[in-house]
Amino acid sequence: MRHVSTGQIEDLLAGSLPASTECCTCRICQARLAEATAMQNRLRRAFAGVWPSDKLHANLARQLRRAARRVGRASETMAAERLVKSEVAIDGGVCGFKTRATVESDDEQHVSFAIETDCEKISRLAATLTDRQPLDAYQEISPASESVFMRTVRETLTGCCAGCAVPAGLFKAMQVAAGLALPKDISIHLSKIEQ
Repeated sequence: MRHVSTGQIEDLLAGSLPASTECCTCRICQARLAEATAMQNRLRRAFAGVWPSDKLHANLARQLRRAARRVGRASETMAAERLVKSEVAIDGGVCGFKTRATVESDDEQHVSFAIETDCEKISRLAATLTDRQPLDAYQEISPASESVFMRTVRETLTGCCAGCAVPAGLFKAMQVAAGLALPKDISIHLSKIEQ
């Protein structure tokens, strides 16, 4: 389910959203709706004593609806045209395999992976992810639902490869593409201590 659009919030406030429309109930959408409701209530209180003529009211309401639709369409079009990409290069360690990936999102929520690697197991992971994408990055980080990405990793990378560093790098790249994390390098330093 996609996040509630600005137009849907306006329709909800106006009571004109079709009953068949499913709205996202995530914390972010609920906060946006609560903020819009609070603003609407403040405006109603502020202008409670001001009553324009019926003709002026109808004219202003019509013009505001048109302007809101134009702004809503423009902002949704701009958001749809905004493609966000993140790139990650991962050195697998002692195995010597290298992995490069690009993660894309055109709505800052749903992501798709393009993975290049010389590791056979990571290639299988990439193929399986391709069949399951786009992934909803918000659901992937949610503690309330199982991560499709992590489930796919567990199914694909078994045995010694269960500790592979590549999935962590791919997961972070997914977060960056969805705007859920900043693009900051991560590192793991390993050493053996002999006694």
